[in-house]
Amino acid sequence: MSVRPGKLVYLADQVIVDADGTLVGKNDAAAQTRQALQNLGHVLSGAGADFSNVVEFTTYVVGRFSWLRSKPWPPSLNP
Repeated sequence: MSVRPGKLVYLADQVIVDADGTLVGKNDAAAQTRQALQNLGHVLSGAGADFSNVVEFTTYVVGRFSWLRSKPWPPSLNP
């Protein structure tokens, strides 16, 4: 979901499904993160933006130890 009031775009609920609506990466935090970021990239592109335009991310993680092992976050997006 995205909302665009003026020059700002607010995105929410980037889920872990592919373009066909198929769940991606069951029990695989790295695959789930890659898919969520890919989905986010598509929404940003549709709004004429990319990751360099993102001001803030809020991420909710279940099972932090699997997240720590996964390393899917692109280094270029680190704060």
